[in-house]
Amino acid sequence: MISVVLPSLRRIILRLDYKSPAFFQELLESDLLEKNLATQELVPTGNAILLFGKSPRNKYPQTSVKAKVYYDTGASDVQSFDDDWHTW
Repeated sequence: MISVVLPSLRRIILRLDYKSPAFFQELLESDLLEKNLATQELVPTGNAILLFGKSPRNKYPQTSVKAKVYYDTGASDVQSFDDDWHTW
C-alpha cells in the first residue's frame, strides 16, 4: 500500500511549474522519480506508475492502491482502486 495522500500531493504538484527544478525535486522527495545512476536521467518509480500511469495494471497486474476513506458520519472504510487514478 502506498502512503501518499493524493489530494495534498496533487495540490503541491499542480502549483509548481512542471519544468522548474522545484517540481522535479518535489517528485524526487516524494519517491515518484528516481535518478538513473548510469545515465543521470530521471525515471518514474513504481509508485509514480501506479498513481499516474495510464494503465498501471499492465505493469503491475497484481497491485491496487488502497485508501482509507473517512465519511462525514464518522464511519471509515478501506477502498481499493484498481484502475488509473484519472477514472476515480
